[in-house]
Amino acid sequence: MNKVRNSTRYTEPVRNSTRYTEPVRNSTRYTEPVRNSTRYTEPVRNSTRYTEPVRNSTRYTEPVRNSTRYTEPVRNSTRYTEPVRNSTRYTEPVRNSTRYTEPVRNSTRYTEPVRNSTRYTEPVRNSTRYTEPVRNSTRYTEPVRNSTRYTEPVRNSTRRCV
Repeated sequence: MNKVRNSTRYTEPVRNSTRYTEPVRNSTRYTEPVRNSTRYTEPVRNSTRYTEPVRNSTRYTEPVRNSTRYTEPVRNSTRYTEPVRNSTRYTEPVRNSTRYTEPVRNSTRYTEPVRNSTRYTEPVRNSTRYTEPVRNSTRYTEPVRNSTRYTEPVRNSTRRCV
């Protein structure tokens, strides 16, 4: 079978054909890097993806003294861990503190009761935790006749206590 130019099976590349694969400079699929192309990967100084550290950049990691993330301890900082006498977290025992645990008599857990301590467990008559039954108290457990929990058997009750 002879090759005929006007045949539909003729495979010689034609320049104006839609299937022509020779790279054309103005083609949309041309892969040669173009400087003004959006996919060009050479680093450009003004590019948004340029990774060279820039001093005025927002991602620059060199510590800056006025930066909010600077970790050098500053005396007036809120995170400074050196104990300060007027600090709210200072753990030195203070005599007027509510958690004062002295007297310590050379022992680590000395529990001698201190009269003025807030944790002193000697029963105090006017204390709110005093457990002696008080007749007018709300927690007094003596059975009251009109109470809803009174367990004395009632004569006409259907439940008989044995």
